[in-house]
Amino acid sequence: MATAFAGLLIVWAPVIGTPSRRITTPGLLIFVLPFVGYTYLLDTLVTPRAARNLYEQQYQMHRFAVQCFPEPVAIIDLGWVTYRNDEYVLDLWGLGSEIARQLFNAEGRTPRPIRRMTTDAGVTYAMLYEEVFDDGLPPEWRLIAQLSTSQVTASFGTVEFFLIDPDKEDLMRSTLQAFAPTLPDASTIAVFDCPAQ
Repeated sequence: MATAFAGLLIVWAPVIGTPSRRITTPGLLIFVLPFVGYTYLLDTLVTPRAARNLYEQQYQMHRFAVQCFPEPVAIIDLGWVTYRNDEYVLDLWGLGSEIARQLFNAEGRTPRPIRRMTTDAGVTYAMLYEEVFDDGLPPEWRLIAQLSTSQVTASFGTVEFFLIDPDKEDLMRSTLQAFAPTLPDASTIAVFDCPAQ
């Protein structure tokens, strides 16, 4: 924006420099620039909060997946969780998985293709926004925790943690309990009792 504005000043210099324009041009610029720059001003003001939101939610998911509970995981928001993660990360949205895209195109975002993909990949748990799955998730998945944060750039303010491999319940539960006190002040995690299957 600054470069474009400077370029326009150079192009308009002959017109702006004429005696008849010296008075009207600054007034016109003062009137027009707030309308042109309004969206940039809003974005500039929101950027620090947006960056903090990524830290409070996406980065904490990354920490859990990489540092605390390094197991194969299913997610729908590619980004931090995949960064420098040596474990398998299954994309349940289809942006990074052609198989997911094809299955969801054929069958919709229903429990059947989700179950098939997570079983084939040997996924232990999922961290996702439950709200995006209108047709539900596999009923055998156990909601074990919920990470709550503010919502600025994140799609939702809460991320649900589902246990897929019941043999890892004790380990995941103890890891979540140890992880909770390490979260930033604006992030909280609630750990739930899993109903017996």
